[in-house]
Amino acid sequence: MTDKTVMASGCFDLLHAGHIAFFKTAAKYGKLHVFLGRDENLKLLKGKAPYFSQEERKFMVGAVRFVEQAYIASGMGMLDFADDMRALKPDYFIVNSDGFTPGKK
Repeated sequence: MTDKTVMASGCFDLLHAGHIAFFKTAAKYGKLHVFLGRDENLKLLKGKAPYFSQEERKFMVGAVRFVEQAYIASGMGMLDFADDMRALKPDYFIVNSDGFTPGKK
């Protein structure tokens, strides 16, 4: 592991093996910090509430051994993590292929 800071974001509702594999890969670049979408933002973006609350999702993601720390994103919209990214100043922002958007680039 390096001393680099890595950031990832998403809703991570219904945590599954694909999420864990993503965290494992991202953590190879450094200490992984994961920002999860707030419940109200997921309702806005997906048109429905998440199955698990933001606090439950934060607990589950934070319990994964590849994750240094999990947080609730502070913003709203597709780039709800933007202010958090400016504060964290990660060396890397890792996005999986199904989470890629031009705005995230």
